[in-house]
Amino acid sequence: MQYCQKCRIQIRGNKACCPLCQATLGGHPEPDVFPVLKKNPFTSVMIARICTFILISWLIILGAIELITHFQVGWAFAAGLVGIIIWLDVLIGLTYRSDMLKMITSQTYIIMLICLAIDILTGFRSWSLSYILPIGFLWLVFATLGIARSLDMGMNEYIVYLVVDIFLCMLQLIPVLNGWNHFIIPAVVCMTVMAILTAWALIFNFGQVKNAVLKLLNL
Repeated sequence: MQYCQKCRIQIRGNKACCPLCQATLGGHPEPDVFPVLKKNPFTSVMIARICTFILISWLIILGAIELITHFQVGWAFAAGLVGIIIWLDVLIGLTYRSDMLKMITSQTYIIMLICLAIDILTGFRSWSLSYILPIGFLWLVFATLGIARSLDMGMNEYIVYLVVDIFLCMLQLIPVLNGWNHFIIPAVVCMTVMAILTAWALIFNFGQVKNAVLKLLNL
């Protein structure tokens, strides 16, 4: 066992110096009392750095391709935009990995935005408005309710997610009325389901909704 003559204490394990006075220890070192855990090299910071390096390299390669082809490549901008969105998606996933509700919500919205951007940049055939957005909004609402129930969350903890999802879902009415959505059945079905769920919540759970809103607003 090691000991410090200055502090007159015995120290277990294998220390380089006294933890109190930093003096040189005498005696014979012993195996450490607690095992030394190996550090995981792939921490969140390291993964973020790797993804950032890949993104920058991707943008540099796209810039080089544009220079070689005299800026005649039509898909370079879209490819760069998709790369940036995927990079943001990964960062958000790392940030909210301990909060399932936030992670699923943010990831779903980013996927919806990616699909919408690809649709617009490739001629806009409105497949993102017709299928991706309605499916995404329905998935968000039912996933939010399922996660909230499985984690036994109070309504005030997840109602803001539902309000945002329902509000953004109802904005699908704009492309429907303006003729931007060429196949409106999924969007109309999605908005109908959202309206019915809203009516059900207000009629049968008005007290809980009211209390959750007041608690959320600190009133």
